[in-house]
Amino acid sequence: MVEMSSRSCEEPATPIGSLCTEWELDQGMASRVVYTLDRFPAGCTAGVRVSAIQVEDGSFETAAEVPHIYLECHPDSGLTIENARALALILTESAAQLESWIEMFGAASDPGDDR
Repeated sequence: MVEMSSRSCEEPATPIGSLCTEWELDQGMASRVVYTLDRFPAGCTAGVRVSAIQVEDGSFETAAEVPHIYLECHPDSGLTIENARALALILTESAAQLESWIEMFGAASDPGDDR
């Protein structure tokens, strides 16, 4: 059962340029979703969003709940050559951003391990 956490200790930092949900408790462990807003290249109908689960020690879950880069697309819209290149750049930047979160805050240990 997932319930809202009433955390009384200091919360870990949120990565720069990201947003987060409220902390939730699941089987005694607090976690939250850290994410970015969708980023759309100018004139493009496809965008990119980064999302990862941050646990209470500040690290990011990388085993059970792998961090993701989501691609938002409208199926009936194609990409121009310029749109495709701009989207590729945003995808690459998003991968680097997600990687930097994990490098900066760490990766959570296996869910079966004591944290």
